Amino acid sequence: HCRQLEKLRLADNSVCTDQGYTRLFTEWDNPALRFVDLSSTRDVDNANPDGPEEPIGLASQGIAALMQHSGSRLEVLNISSCRHISHEAFEQVFHADQRYPRLREMDISFQTSLDDFLVASIFRSCPALQKLTAFGCFKVRDVRVPAGVALIGAGRPQESIIMEGTYAE
Repeated sequence: HCRQLEKLRLADNSVCTDQGYTRLFTEWDNPALRFVDLSSTRDVDNANPDGPEEPIGLASQGIAALMQHSGSRLEVLNISSCRHISHEAFEQVFHADQRYPRLREMDISFQTSLDDFLVASIFRSCPALQKLTAFGCFKVRDVRVPAGVALIGAGRPQESIIMEGTYAE
């Protein structure tokens, strides 16, 4: 029933389905959001690590609907641990011609489908991006980080180690 929200946080939710998020963002008569935190929206049944057949939490269709709804105005996006977003969905959302002009901060941690190509696509699609957090994205190894952007939690940790007695120039 809310139609004037600018911020939406449904973090740590194990009830909403991807179909529910898709329906919300396609049918919701609310202006584009500035802040969205849907982190850890997933099934937490340890006996079924892949989750139910119908994805719980934000997944491939939901991320597409969210970005279609709010991408033009979105400034902060946290989709950490939304484990059912496919490589193809990320590729669709951050394709070469897509721009999210205000998105300055993203947390995409623990997205197993992300790789160097997709992170480079995010950098290209988000020209205002200042901070990208990507802990647990183990396929992100050698991406070129644009000047002015902080990539946190990804890459090769040994590259940032400075040996005692030496100085970085």
